[in-house]
Amino acid sequence: MNRDNWTKQELETYYRDFEKNLGNYLDKLKRNLSIDEITFSIEEIEDVGKFYKKLVIKYGYENIPIKNPLEIFIAYFGQAWIKYFGGKWYFSYNKKDSSLGYPQIINWGPPEFPWSAIRPIVWYQYLIIEDFQDLSQPFKSKIRDFNLDK
Repeated sequence: MNRDNWTKQELETYYRDFEKNLGNYLDKLKRNLSIDEITFSIEEIEDVGKFYKKLVIKYGYENIPIKNPLEIFIAYFGQAWIKYFGGKWYFSYNKKDSSLGYPQIINWGPPEFPWSAIRPIVWYQYLIIEDFQDLSQPFKSKIRDFNLDK
């Protein structure tokens, strides 16, 4: 998953393809989950997290038998974050950025909120951690923080 050696042109191509294929990634997830519609409900977020956790435990990060599993994961959880908290996709070209080569979410939350970039790749890496069970927790926490549960 290391992309430190990618050229700027390779990064630009990857980011452009990622943005262009966001809808396709979500469609692939729908097919893999056998659902008709992506809703980004908390229950669905939990289900998608469990689906990926099973895949990672069974196959490891690099051998999941689905085309573009990482991109599908990042697209789903990033779009879910944007749905709940706003924001936009951001792509870093800074070689010192720990998320180089991975899409991020910036400018999210209420106007007065001091946001930091959201990196769905981090949640993907958490899947293998046995104690980390529920990928909906970051969503639930911010929903409470922003009083969106009323």
